[in-house]
Amino acid sequence: MIIQTLSKIIDKTLKDEVILNNYKRFLQSEAEDLSLKLRIPQNDVQLYVFSLTLDYVRLVPKFLEGIDKLFKKYHILDDWLPVLKVIVNFFISPMDLVKCKSDIHQLMLESYLAMRILEEISDFFLERTFTPLLPEKIVYLNATMHSIIGDSVAQVLDAVVIDIVNSKFPGHQQLSAELHDFLLKLTNKEQELLPKWPNINYLGFK
Repeated sequence: MIIQTLSKIIDKTLKDEVILNNYKRFLQSEAEDLSLKLRIPQNDVQLYVFSLTLDYVRLVPKFLEGIDKLFKKYHILDDWLPVLKVIVNFFISPMDLVKCKSDIHQLMLESYLAMRILEEISDFFLERTFTPLLPEKIVYLNATMHSIIGDSVAQVLDAVVIDIVNSKFPGHQQLSAELHDFLLKLTNKEQELLPKWPNINYLGFK
């Protein structure tokens, strides 16, 4: 995994004052539309979306690092490595739809793709063990980002996610013995298997 490379890409972009100021000006021009979409007062929506977007992007490497360690610990990384590689490659080699955007928009769309796949990974475990792998609020966080991105673009990205799920996720016949064992442990709640994930309560949720 090259999560450290991903973290460096994100850190470099989010520390560039020119890039950040350009994004703030964009949000100012879109404040009325975003206010209607998110049902947030126009005076507050610019700061809300700016903070939410940066925090959202920063969550991606944190979740990936946690998943990488967890899957290595229980010897199930090989089951998920094709999926995790796709997530990282979104940032290293962006798809054409993403490349044509400004720096922050590019990061936001790449992060949305990553977080939507992470949501689907979490659902994979939820459906089989009644325990989600990641915090359930990731669903609402992604829904909010869907609104910020805009339906037409977000739907294209969602279609990419579904393709990844269908082509890269372990199928019923492909589950390794280690993954079967981990699913059984999670179902029986034999011990505290999952790490302490980053707290996403501060991201506009009560």
